[in-house]
Amino acid sequence: MKIYHGNIVYSKSSKQLIEYSDAYIVVDNGVIKAIFDKLPNEYKDTQIIDFGNGVIIPAFSDLHVHAPQYPNRGV
Repeated sequence: MKIYHGNIVYSKSSKQLIEYSDAYIVVDNGVIKAIFDKLPNEYKDTQIIDFGNGVIIPAFSDLHVHAPQYPNRGV
C-alpha cells in the first residue's frame, strides 16, 4: 500500500475536473482505494510519499508523441 500527499487533480468526465488541495491518495496494489482531505487513523503507520505542493494526476497519461507516430494520430 502507498499513500501520496499533494494536490490531486483528475477528470471525472471529459467535461469535469476534480481537485483536492493538500490531500492524500491511498493506492493498494496499483488500485486507487480512496482520496482523503485528512488521513484517517487506520493509515497512521503507512509510509506517505509527500509531493508537497506538487500536483498528482492519478492515471496513465502519455503526453508525448514520437515523430513516427504522428501520421497515425486518431487511428
